[in-house]
Amino acid sequence: MLIFFLPLFLLLLLIGMPVFFALLAAPGIMIYAEGMDRDIPLLFRNIYNGIDSFPLMAIPFFMLAGEVMNRSGITLSLVNLSQSLIGHVRGGLAHVNVMSSMLFAGLSGSAVADTSAIGSMMILQWKRTATREDLLPPLLRLLR
Repeated sequence: MLIFFLPLFLLLLLIGMPVFFALLAAPGIMIYAEGMDRDIPLLFRNIYNGIDSFPLMAIPFFMLAGEVMNRSGITLSLVNLSQSLIGHVRGGLAHVNVMSSMLFAGLSGSAVADTSAIGSMMILQWKRTATREDLLPPLLRLLR
């Protein structure tokens, strides 16, 4: 049975089926072909138990929290506070990026929310101040 699973899975991917559905359909078809119909509910139970995880559910909600803070203006206020405190130092925008990330991480408690909210704003800030592109921090290069 296992020897036929991988070719079936690859065939489903090649015909354009999304990976999630191919991972669901390939074992389902193999279980049905082997005549073990009683194990199909076990397949669905295992899939549900794999998805039912608090850390896995927290990631989209942290990103939502970052977007809500971004749209409400909290992140702009944090960047302005950081700019007024440390923006006058040489390389100030990089320091502002780090300081506003520290302040935002204290508010949200999540690196994912911090990256999605502060990162998108700081890219615009770097482009607005006409800073050289090669001086962008690595994390901001990944976000642009």
